[in-house]
Amino acid sequence: MCFQLTEVNSLYSAWLQIPKLADICWEAVNYYYKDLNSKTDEELFELGLPIKFVRSRCQ
Repeated sequence: MCFQLTEVNSLYSAWLQIPKLADICWEAVNYYYKDLNSKTDEELFELGLPIKFVRSRCQ
């Protein structure tokens, strides 16, 4: 079996340090919940999102 190596110059993202689990989860929520910005603060609180993250979506 022969493998051919190819060089690729693509980098989508990189962590310079391991982020907190809460930050990783918040990124996942933003990725999978596309209409997050169309929800009111009250709706997001009902979903169980912490106030820290609900407030940060507006910045």
